[in-house]
Amino acid sequence: MGENIRLSGSLRTIGQKHEHEAYNLFMLSRLLSVALLVAATASAATPPKTIAPVTIPHPMAQFLRSLSKDGKEKVTFRATAIGTHFFLEEATGVTVYNYDETAGYRKEAFLKGFTLAKALKKYK
Repeated sequence: MGENIRLSGSLRTIGQKHEHEAYNLFMLSRLLSVALLVAATASAATPPKTIAPVTIPHPMAQFLRSLSKDGKEKVTFRATAIGTHFFLEEATGVTVYNYDETAGYRKEAFLKGFTLAKALKKYK
């Protein structure tokens, strides 16, 4: 039989094979590699881009607030401009604005059931 000695708090026997120690070493190295992979992936993740501008004029903020009904409704829209016309597409249709030097963009028409592409064709 082998001689017993104490190493780092555990009892070791000299001259005997310890297969479970090899298994534990394999599992330890496997867990370490998984932990390093997770850490590398987490550190490489970039923060998501936002479309929110740094500043918003008060009238625009009020418009967006009212569009989402004070946050009670999720809003998805698309917008573009051609010449003096500004187009705002919502789920129900496209609102067309015309630029007026005294008031800015003023509502000209609402095209119910139109898409942005269809409204652009009509105003080109």
